[in-house]
Amino acid sequence: MKTLVVYIDLIFLANLLIDGALLALTAWMRRLKPSWWRLALSAVTGAMYVVMMFVPGLSFLFTFLIKFGLSLIMLWIAFGFVSLQSYIRNLGAFYMVNFAAAGGIIGFHYLLQNSGEIFSGIWFSASGGLSFELKVGFWFMCIAFFCGHYDF
Repeated sequence: MKTLVVYIDLIFLANLLIDGALLALTAWMRRLKPSWWRLALSAVTGAMYVVMMFVPGLSFLFTFLIKFGLSLIMLWIAFGFVSLQSYIRNLGAFYMVNFAAAGGIIGFHYLLQNSGEIFSGIWFSASGGLSFELKVGFWFMCIAFFCGHYDF
């Protein structure tokens, strides 16, 4: 049996950089000038959450409400709370940036796949439904994310 090795420090670092980039893009999109330490602290908060998924006793933290609550906390740390309207706009911009980045990574991944790789990920569930397993490599995701956000 093959042993799987997980490097938590690399997962933390990659998520720290990605969270920082997403928060910086949100600030740029909203024309905000937050201090670097607020963005860094918010990115550390998000990266620590990912590390917690390796603690079996904390599995209750991986629900939609907790994840959404964490994004609210990250935005509060990064940009503060000026007004409800500003906070909701920051939240909307943050999720738009996240979904655009994720969509770009998945789209770029499909562009580089051949048909054999796509069809090997399709399977049927026990109830007869069709499902798809997406296998995006860790380094591919990191490189595609930063290339997609680099201003040429």
